[in-house]
Amino acid sequence: MKRILKKQGIDHVLTFDYILWAIIEKLEKNENYSSSLLEILRVLKAYNMIKNPQLEFPTNS
Repeated sequence: MKRILKKQGIDHVLTFDYILWAIIEKLEKNENYSSSLLEILRVLKAYNMIKNPQLEFPTNS
């Protein structure tokens, strides 16, 4: 799969969880946001209901 992506000119891939965590890190716990989604994420963050992402080691499967 990696070779196929390289042939298409794709060097890196950002996963959804990485992008989501980057957004969550930027949210302030005590600020109000106009977006419903950002408000939900802010509340989850404020009440520590979101865990830090866990590093996963690649497996040969």
